Amino acid sequence: MKDIKHIYATGVNVHMTDEWAQLKDSGIAADLEAQIREDASRFSNSVVLLSTCNRIEIYGEGESAPAVAAIEAYTGPAQLTPMIKQGEAAVRHLHHVASGLQSQLIGEMEILGQFKKSFKAAKQDQRLSGYMERLANHCIQAAKEVRYTTKLTTGTSSLSYAAIQLLMQRYKGRPASALVVGTGKFGTSIAKNLRDYLPQIQLTITNRSADRASALAREISASTLPYEQLTARVMDYDIVLTAIADVQLDISDLDLRCKRPRTLIDLSVPRFFPVEIESDPSVDYHSLGFVDQMVHEHMEQRKTSIPQAQGIIERYVHEFKEWSRIYENSQVIQSWKQSVEEATAQCPFFHQQTEAELHQTIQKSVTQFVKFIKANGEHNAAADELLQKYLDSLQA
Repeated sequence: MKDIKHIYATGVNVHMTDEWAQLKDSGIAADLEAQIREDASRFSNSVVLLSTCNRIEIYGEGESAPAVAAIEAYTGPAQLTPMIKQGEAAVRHLHHVASGLQSQLIGEMEILGQFKKSFKAAKQDQRLSGYMERLANHCIQAAKEVRYTTKLTTGTSSLSYAAIQLLMQRYKGRPASALVVGTGKFGTSIAKNLRDYLPQIQLTITNRSADRASALAREISASTLPYEQLTARVMDYDIVLTAIADVQLDISDLDLRCKRPRTLIDLSVPRFFPVEIESDPSVDYHSLGFVDQMVHEHMEQRKTSIPQAQGIIERYVHEFKEWSRIYENSQVIQSWKQSVEEATAQCPFFHQQTEAELHQTIQKSVTQFVKFIKANGEHNAAADELLQKYLDSLQA
């Protein structure tokens, strides 16, 4: 019998402990995925693995113990107790995850795509029941409503994208030249966001490692600047974004007064440009602290939408519970419909109705029966018992 009581969610996430990074690097996600692919039926009737940079969780329908044991095999050495949710609590958890309420950065938008991908993979591997697929689609619809009707996903939670937002206010649709200093994870993200959101900009990459700069430049159709020329040419660009460590630029010999206005976004630690650059009237300078504050303000704004988002999710959880209750009684509903069809076929009065009128009559009777089930909270009652209760209510 398919019902909400048999839905479970178990796993670990970044909110639990400082041991997360060590656990995530242990290969738990790859190992669990291999186990599920090789023997999905051992876990439950329907099983989904969601692995992101912030969480590793298993969702399923049926017995949760095997999935919990699989998680515990990895979390034990790290002295972590897996999260375990069952029934309505598990359904609510899935809605919260898909909507970004469970993310380390509230409202981050990548999680919905990861959520969809995980359920799609389960379906392709034939380990996703129709019931669980309906639940996933319900979570996705809730997440979309949260995204489009609240401020939970407004602004940015990313320093690299916050830098791009600053530039878009001034340079969107305008030609300009930009130099990105650094090709680490942070610098690469900045360069790719620049190419995506400001494609008209002439983009140049520089890095201590010329090979890394060249590889990124080829990937995003940019040019490169030899790192040894950085000091001499850094002020040749309209925009300079830095994301590099342990280097401070000596620009004491540069004549800034002869240069055109420029924007400098310094996300390096320690700061890349010296303090005196901020006093130059031709420079629009933004420090890491400024951009970080911008992200912080956006996150605080997002938090004000949490109650509204939770309210939306509670409505969707209630709707899924109602649908599930009807789904559980689908056989008895079909039985009632068949009884009505047989009764109308034997009644001379209904022989006078057109086919459309007869269909409407039968559908109305079925609808009334479904309303009875909803109103009376019938749950897993025997078919004969449920039908008799309904007949008694008609005679009352």
